[in-house]
Amino acid sequence: MRRFRRVGWAAALAISAPFWLFARRNPRRKAEFELRSQTQLVNLTIVATDRKGRPVTNLKRRDIVVREDGKPQTLLSFEPAVASPMPGAVSPGSRGSAIPTGALALERPEAFRYIAFIMDDSSTSFADLQSSIKAVTQWAETHQSSADQVALFSIGLGVKVWQPFTSNRSLILRRLQAMRHENAAPSDDERINELLTQMHGCMDLPQLSAQRDCAKEEVRHFYEEETALLAQRAGELRALVNMLGLFPGEKRVIYFGDGFLTNPGRLASYAFATYFGPDLQMQSRLSDPNEFLRPVTDAALRSNVTFYTIDAHGLRASPVMGNATEVPPNQLGPEGPTSAVTFSIERQYGPEDALNQLAWDTGGLPFSGDNDLAAFTDRAVGDIAGTYYASYQPTDTRLDGSYRKITIHSLRRGVRVHTRAGYYALPIRQFPVRAKVLRLRQNVGRYLAPVQFSLDPSDLHWHGHGARRDDELVVAHTLVNARHQLVTSRVQMLNASYPASKQLKFAIGWNLPRGHYTGVVQITEAGTSDFGVANFRLNVP
Repeated sequence: MRRFRRVGWAAALAISAPFWLFARRNPRRKAEFELRSQTQLVNLTIVATDRKGRPVTNLKRRDIVVREDGKPQTLLSFEPAVASPMPGAVSPGSRGSAIPTGALALERPEAFRYIAFIMDDSSTSFADLQSSIKAVTQWAETHQSSADQVALFSIGLGVKVWQPFTSNRSLILRRLQAMRHENAAPSDDERINELLTQMHGCMDLPQLSAQRDCAKEEVRHFYEEETALLAQRAGELRALVNMLGLFPGEKRVIYFGDGFLTNPGRLASYAFATYFGPDLQMQSRLSDPNEFLRPVTDAALRSNVTFYTIDAHGLRASPVMGNATEVPPNQLGPEGPTSAVTFSIERQYGPEDALNQLAWDTGGLPFSGDNDLAAFTDRAVGDIAGTYYASYQPTDTRLDGSYRKITIHSLRRGVRVHTRAGYYALPIRQFPVRAKVLRLRQNVGRYLAPVQFSLDPSDLHWHGHGARRDDELVVAHTLVNARHQLVTSRVQMLNASYPASKQLKFAIGWNLPRGHYTGVVQITEAGTSDFGVANFRLNVP
């Protein structure tokens, strides 16, 4: 057996509320502790406002109509995210305890809301990152409540966990201050300017054929580099979304960045056409702009993650033509100026279109065109009041991979409702996971209780070849005591090496006092969302 290697960017995250697997509606019922997959249910987070944008807090199930591909759906559940307090219930402490205790943790997970801030430093300028961090800092100082579980991430060369979910405001502020000293990668603007500079240099060659060949080579380099960066960003976002999916309820992701190109081949071909005229063969190889974002939005829909995107570039005051007009078009004909305009439009709005798509497709909202990022942050985080959770079982139960469009309409005059645009009806496969309790060891008045988990390597989709294959897994484990109170709940990203034996094995240990415990481990493959679940019991003498 080969050991698991922990991914460098991923830390073990202490979950501040239990998984959705707890029976919230009947917390006293002593049923078998297990995780149930409900792949046929579509879960919605619905935001209701009046005409002035104020939250509507008294919406009823009968007040809305939900349609899937134009067909009305019957809501199986509909409840506000904020409910009346339970007798004796207390809000999570402002000191930011990572794991709540007692019945509140099991019975009222909706008392928490999860807010994850993501800084995209792979294509965002240093100045824009500083403005983004300043906006989040201002929100934390003035608007963060004790019920807000906040996490900080950055994506670039991998996903970096700056702060797992916590309600500790002072800890969040310290981490934000540390993020200010992080260096940003070259922005897309810098890479585009380099493309134009190199292409202009090609025009100094003596022969036209050599100029065109040189320019095509620059287009190829740009396309390959941007495509690799886009695939990396999409992979990081999907891994992060899958990790967030193991937390209960809605996760609101506030994404800061200058945007990114979802079809770099289009921009490169427009740049070529600006100097040398259009190339039909080059344009015919353009890819589907949804190719890279579709897996991210699909994973977000499954994980109940909603993106609210903020264009960190703010008000784009640069000339609309940009650097494309600094060099006159080649003498090939009158199409150069037209192509320059097309290039400039794609350069300016292409990255913004990606942010819009990421937000709209997951049920969130995009914010752009203003330098007041603090105001955008306040609006993106919003208020949990006026938010409702609903679910339905689709009338079309086929899992054929097709896209199902969701529309929602309010029957109450003056009330506006918003939810995600749709989902992809893709099947998720469940693979078997076996649990084996190992020998308990006494440890300073308590006991180290290890449990070994094993699965068949053929159930995973490995990357690479031969013995060097690996795979990213999200491992989540939760433990409750005999009174069904949460003891601990954690999630971590692990990188598994292909095992030499027929079984992939790893162990998790808990340091526990005497008592009887019930637990569950869920292993989710980051790239596919396929998962396996193992339930186990621990009896500590």
